Amino acid sequence: MKISIIRYDLHSSRKPDTSPDIFIIKFTEIKQEYPTFKFIYTGGLKKYNRVGSAAIMGRGCLTERLPDEASIFFAELRAILLAFKYIDISIYNKFVICTDSLSSLQIIGGLQLDNSIILEIANKYTDITVPSHRDIKGNGKADAAAKWALQVNTTRNN
Repeated sequence: MKISIIRYDLHSSRKPDTSPDIFIIKFTEIKQEYPTFKFIYTGGLKKYNRVGSAAIMGRGCLTERLPDEASIFFAELRAILLAFKYIDISIYNKFVICTDSLSSLQIIGGLQLDNSIILEIANKYTDITVPSHRDIKGNGKADAAAKWALQVNTTRNN
């Protein structure tokens, strides 16, 4: 699998030292670089011993409740796989997947194929751009959807 670009633009500034407005401006600049792409936002959440993942594209939302013992890292990776489900069924062919999980970007960028989820991503998809996001409107929606997924029974939407 070849991911076209993994961008760490929004991780170059420390969140505690940077105004949220700066992140929004930087993200707006990134979006302007991809005017013909569809943006998919992902989020994973672990709260009250429940774990959920979500991917948001436009008004659509895919969620997944994960086993309680799953880690937040696993939830973030599953959210990226949910984004790929959108890609599978979409009539569009250009996508930007936005995640706020730096560790997910680093493992995908390093293609550490000893991780089964990374191997699944690597075997299935090409030409995906994955910039990270913080303080971005879509991030809040994805995190809220992941929180909603905590309320449902554990499922595997594969």
